[in-house]
Amino acid sequence: MALGLALLTVGARLIPASEVALITLLEVVLGPLWVWLALSERPPQLTLLGGGVVILAVLLFATERTRAPVVSSAVAPDAAR
Repeated sequence: MALGLALLTVGARLIPASEVALITLLEVVLGPLWVWLALSERPPQLTLLGGGVVILAVLLFATERTRAPVVSSAVAPDAAR
């Protein structure tokens, strides 16, 4: 566990904060899954549904290849006159 935390700390400097947040959410989601697989303790339906939402968000974010360019719609104060 210490190695994983150390790698997360080092890796967090290299990727955007939104990706770090999604990756750390996976730890919370996959915890009940590992317990289910290892100890046959079935999580409640809402836990599975919430975990599915988080995993779907991570997959959508990870597979997104093209991003719309950021276009500023702000007009300079002097240009408006």
